Amino acid sequence: MIDYPLDVRGLILFHLAKTQDYRWVEPFGWNNEFNIKSITPSSECSKKLYRLLEIDGSITGSTIPLAITIAIRQGLVRDSILLLRVYLEEVVGSPEIYALALSIIIDLRRQVIPLLNPSRELRQNLWILQDVPSWLIPYFIRRFRRYVGSQTITIISGGHILCPGEKIWIAEKQITQG
Repeated sequence: MIDYPLDVRGLILFHLAKTQDYRWVEPFGWNNEFNIKSITPSSECSKKLYRLLEIDGSITGSTIPLAITIAIRQGLVRDSILLLRVYLEEVVGSPEIYALALSIIIDLRRQVIPLLNPSRELRQNLWILQDVPSWLIPYFIRRFRRYVGSQTITIISGGHILCPGEKIWIAEKQITQG
């Protein structure tokens, strides 16, 4: 049985491997080797998959690729597979496909934007987000970096849909070049 992390890496592996014997696992503990160049059949496909990896965790980007990365983190496997096929095959999607993608993105933004509320910071650089599922934390960290700062922060979040409980995150200080 092959383990796929429930994030964009696992979706890519699932799409390329087409194996019948697999299971989805919590992505934050998955440490297997992941190299797109060794598994993708064409360079154009490889470029698109790299783009997906680059925007993973972001709340801005092209509609379909962004929706793919968000949907798989939420556990919306069927939706993410459908959107991935549209993206890779460059098929003009129906209005329903774009509506699905937009609803996924809008839902994420509605959940992430209120998280920067200063009342959620227990003490300096310790954020209490225990009511927030862990799949949202990478989006919170990106938003924090964009609007607040680059200092090291600690976050206590809720669990993942595949691994309940609390998680402790340490987002190291970002070094900015200038």
